[in-house]
Amino acid sequence: MLDARELLLDPPRVLRELLQRIGLTFDPGMLSWPAGPRRYDGVWAPHWYHNVHKSTGFNPWKPKTDPFPAAMEPVLEACRPYYEELLAHAITAA
Repeated sequence: MLDARELLLDPPRVLRELLQRIGLTFDPGMLSWPAGPRRYDGVWAPHWYHNVHKSTGFNPWKPKTDPFPAAMEPVLEACRPYYEELLAHAITAA
């Protein structure tokens, strides 16, 4: 499993481990890309991919600063055990 936080903390390490597990070879070129849309982005690209299209590589991980919506707390608590179970199998940056 990939956890976004772990990936952004150390993209080369996490990608190397992922690729090793699935039998592919890491290439440093996987850490950067040219900005802009791709022909295979799909119909949602104009609505969702603005930051992706501006990016040229992985941004450093930053903790969230916005408070979690109180109305969503029950959903968060219901999902937390499943997330914790999956997280135990995540590739870590350390």
